[in-house]
Amino acid sequence: MVREARRAAPLALPAAFAAAWVTALAAVGVPEAIDWRIVAMVVGLTSAVAVLEALPLVDVRFREWGIGAAILALVLAPLGGSVTLLSLFAYAAGDLAPGWRASSSVVPALAIQALAVVAIGAGLAMQRTARGEASARRGRWAVLAGTLVGATALSAHLLVVAHDALVQAERGGPGHNPAAMAATETHLDAAGRTVRLSSPDKVLFPERGWTKLDVARHYLGCAEGAVRGVLRRPCSLKRWPNGVGADFFFTKRAPSTIREAVPVQFPSARPGRMAVVSDVSDIVDQVQLGVLDLNPWNSRAEALDHPDELRLDLDPTEGFSFDDCREVADACRALLEEKGLTGWPKTSGSRGIHVYARLWPRWSFGEVRRAALAVGRELERRLPGLATTAWWKEERRGVFLDYNQNARDRTIASAYSVRQTGLVSTPFSWDEVRSIDPTEMTLDAFPARWAAVGDLTAGIDEAAGSLEPLLAMVAADEQRGLGDAPWPPHYRKQPGEPPRVQPSKRKTEG
Repeated sequence: MVREARRAAPLALPAAFAAAWVTALAAVGVPEAIDWRIVAMVVGLTSAVAVLEALPLVDVRFREWGIGAAILALVLAPLGGSVTLLSLFAYAAGDLAPGWRASSSVVPALAIQALAVVAIGAGLAMQRTARGEASARRGRWAVLAGTLVGATALSAHLLVVAHDALVQAERGGPGHNPAAMAATETHLDAAGRTVRLSSPDKVLFPERGWTKLDVARHYLGCAEGAVRGVLRRPCSLKRWPNGVGADFFFTKRAPSTIREAVPVQFPSARPGRMAVVSDVSDIVDQVQLGVLDLNPWNSRAEALDHPDELRLDLDPTEGFSFDDCREVADACRALLEEKGLTGWPKTSGSRGIHVYARLWPRWSFGEVRRAALAVGRELERRLPGLATTAWWKEERRGVFLDYNQNARDRTIASAYSVRQTGLVSTPFSWDEVRSIDPTEMTLDAFPARWAAVGDLTAGIDEAAGSLEPLLAMVAADEQRGLGDAPWPPHYRKQPGEPPRVQPSKRKTEG
């Protein structure tokens, strides 16, 4: 009986891999937006680890347990290891395999896998250097334990992933989220193209009952303005597949269902293809994927390296409000006018205000970002104690002008976007800066606003101007000893950038 159990033991490893792999893949499916080059890299890297895990079957028990079990383990182990590391990529990045992001078991699974590999390696070493049967036996037990522990951890992780996927498919999200998917679809006429919208009755705003169809109809209703804000710009897809209140994720690489995409290079220097919008049907395609707000670059597909939009993102910190943003926005308008540019304001759809200025597409992302920083620093001088460009939150007090929103690959919700707050990012005239109430711009109330004032971004493309006056401000700041400011953490260290460490954690010199 014991001998038969020992002979059957190696079959448990490939069987566990196979069952978990098939179950997880069947439940999750092939991800829509996945970079298969990264998958190939992951498979290659994990094959080395997997061969080490499977090596005992060949090296120690090959003759006893047979060729079949050894080959099966060698084939399936790389697949299982690849899924684990691919899940880690998805968990961290969110845009490689969004369906697997829900599982939180990936980190402990990988930690246990690492321990298992150490145990296997130690066991193999003990067998190689054994001077007696007892030492060799301990080595074999260490190898067997490591192999079984690794297989068990991986299988458990994959089954958790599969379970999460099944739960979300059944309920439309974690728990009993009312965003459950309706088993229907509809077809919408958008810019002369028929666009499929699955589950149109799926509730995306549980507290208000607004559905996926309501979001699509919103963009169709303000198509002229919505398209103007994203036209020919690479878009990150911020997806809420289970509605607000559940998790969202960003998809930077365009899924196969997107009609048109443009090749780009991300700050990491990795290439990819991002969705672009040519008409409102492309926006509805994004809504089909669970997108609420539209998140475009500030450059266009035809001139990717030369932004044509300066973005001043005004965000009130704790203790400050939208009313404080009004004053800072008005100061932005005055400063831009002094420099020959026209500011176009809109509510952010959250707590702040965005002010855009069109540029001729001649300057780099770095220059546009530095120009935004110079604008913020001038506002700090004009509105001391109210405007701030302090990057570190511990130093930030007032209305923060986020100059880094002008860096490459950074995005802001565009005009007429539906935000997760249920508010629409609404353009307004400068005459309204002291009176507009952003809380009135809800998804259901916005059609009346559109009917009353129309598209207040009309004319923005014809108002493009030069960045040179703002770059002169950059040079003046340099003369004052004010160089660059910190970049976001995932960007490469830039020349002249100060330490990318928050002040409270910097080491005291001397």
